[in-house]
Amino acid sequence: MMDPDRSGQASVARLRPASRRSDATGYLLAIALASLTMLAAWALDPSAPRGPSLALFAAPVLFSTLQGGLGPGLLATAVMSLATSPLAPSVQGSSDASGIVPWVLSSMMGIALSVMVAAERRTRHRAPAALPPAALPPARNLLARQLQISAIEVEAMRFRRFARDAPIGIVFIGRDGTVQFANDEYLRIIRLSREEFEAERFRSERSAPAGWLHTGLGARRETEYVRSDGTRVPVLVGLSSQQDGVAAFVIDLTSEKAAQRAREQSEERYRAIAEKLAETDQRKDDFLSVLSHELRNPLAPIRNAVFLLRRCDPAGDAARREKILTIVERQVDHLTRLVEDLLDVTRITRGRIELRRERIDLRQLLRRTGDDHHALAQRRGVDLHVRVPAQATWVEGDPCRLTQIVGNLLQNAVKFSRDGDEVTLALQADGEWAEILVTDTGVGIDADLLAHVFEAFVQAERTLARSDGGLGLGLALVKKLTEMHGGSVRASSEGPGKGAEFVVRLPLASAEQQRGAWPER
Repeated sequence: MMDPDRSGQASVARLRPASRRSDATGYLLAIALASLTMLAAWALDPSAPRGPSLALFAAPVLFSTLQGGLGPGLLATAVMSLATSPLAPSVQGSSDASGIVPWVLSSMMGIALSVMVAAERRTRHRAPAALPPAALPPARNLLARQLQISAIEVEAMRFRRFARDAPIGIVFIGRDGTVQFANDEYLRIIRLSREEFEAERFRSERSAPAGWLHTGLGARRETEYVRSDGTRVPVLVGLSSQQDGVAAFVIDLTSEKAAQRAREQSEERYRAIAEKLAETDQRKDDFLSVLSHELRNPLAPIRNAVFLLRRCDPAGDAARREKILTIVERQVDHLTRLVEDLLDVTRITRGRIELRRERIDLRQLLRRTGDDHHALAQRRGVDLHVRVPAQATWVEGDPCRLTQIVGNLLQNAVKFSRDGDEVTLALQADGEWAEILVTDTGVGIDADLLAHVFEAFVQAERTLARSDGGLGLGLALVKKLTEMHGGSVRASSEGPGKGAEFVVRLPLASAEQQRGAWPER
């Protein structure tokens, strides 16, 4: 079978001689029509002017143009113009200069008529190009096919440019699993340059994930792409099955996943804050309940003492009166400590406490504080021991607040110790730190409470259950005051019934401060 292209070329070659013959026929027809028009004009009226009428002048031009095109039409115009020229000698041998204007107008009309009719003729001859290629002559069929091929190439180039610059990843995967096309966004997602892709796209390790070839898994789904460096990229993959492979549309979900994680973390954080606020609100309610009990308990003995004093004979038993006043004084001291604790917490929270720092030997401070709490320990049947090193241990701090720290720890240890238990107050140096240790063999601390013992109001519920006075603010004050001195405090316990240990760490004074310290008294 002959090649269609060669057949078209042969058809065009066969058409060329026929085209030349038709052109020659058109020019001969133009000369013949012009000559016949002139002869007809002279035969009808020999005495008439040299030029025929406009209608007779236009007739050969019109027919010549319709049959042969612009060339024969202009040739007919030229023949008619030469034959009717008023400047040419007539049969009598003279020229007629008065007919120049009509002659010029007729010539111009012939030229214009030739151009317009030729243009209309070309337009009419182009109309069959809209016919199907099969209905066209071979030459026109070939031209139409070439135009169609060019249009397809332009459309393909436009599509490739669109696919290359698309804001989502586009990749085409052949049936053998190799990537045959990938746009810039897809290469960015898999972190591969265009040069690397073109050089390695036929290697098996560069093939697309096998799961992307199975459209049965879903036309659209979220998955992860594992890069060559091991990092995972969350992507949304849409698949379109083709005859020779699968087209995958890939959207990078890294930003969306990061925003989702941030939102979840924010929700979790806000949920934790809400739970913390609810817990704090519950502790506040418990604290107010304990506070009302603690403030009411000293008032009852004071009221009873006032009642007895009113009925006591002033000249009566002085020992009884002194005992009543001792009860009142003890309860007033208890109320004073409660109010001072509340005020201290408020001042520390608002940052209104100022430390009056000076160089202090912790040995002396611990001895004095231990002596102050011996009477409390004896009343509870608890043995209090104070152990300090022989050498001085200097720190920079507020002696009043440091005494408050040690005193609160001793009161807490004695309060939660039983009859016959021991409480030990010790001091030791650890590098650049001084450590104050308060150890007891009392009731111990529950594991779930150990991490919260230094929080305000945590002890309120515990103290209410145990009926051992106090607002549960002593350890919270210890922590805040210790941190104000640049130190830290920690608590440890092996569990209920096994005692507890509290360790306060304070920075030692520098060598210059120790050399300038006051002499030990």
